[in-house]
Amino acid sequence: TDECVIEVMSDDDQLTLDCVIKDADKWEIIDENGDVFMCSDTQILELNGGSERLILINRTFSQTPTEFTLFPAFPNPFNPSTTIRFSLGSSATTTLKVYDITGKIVNTLIERELELGNHSVEWNASGFPSGIYFLQLSTDEFIETQKIVLMK
Repeated sequence: TDECVIEVMSDDDQLTLDCVIKDADKWEIIDENGDVFMCSDTQILELNGGSERLILINRTFSQTPTEFTLFPAFPNPFNPSTTIRFSLGSSATTTLKVYDITGKIVNTLIERELELGNHSVEWNASGFPSGIYFLQLSTDEFIETQKIVLMK
């Protein structure tokens, strides 16, 4: 998998992480506030304490995909933005839409021809109310829907 949860058991105000990353991978550590810290090569990160869990996620897109995939939005639940990653097994006219709980389209994030490969888009939902939303990624060959939760 490309992500994992790190449970933090510390009362300290500062948290020190020693990152040792191989093969030029790019990793991010995301705290409960949504703050993102890049982890690459060999480095020491100083983070503010207080988070009970951190998310470690691989942001390296190194291989050419062979199939259509919609990866889980991250973070989810989110406030106010989430990142949507997907891969296309071939070039395709692609749409990525956000629907509210009633099925109404509230945002169209992508509606154009995209090349084969890995893609990523961020949805900033700061102008939308808290609630359940659905992402729908579609091409001529592929449709997938995913539930996301905006919590303000």
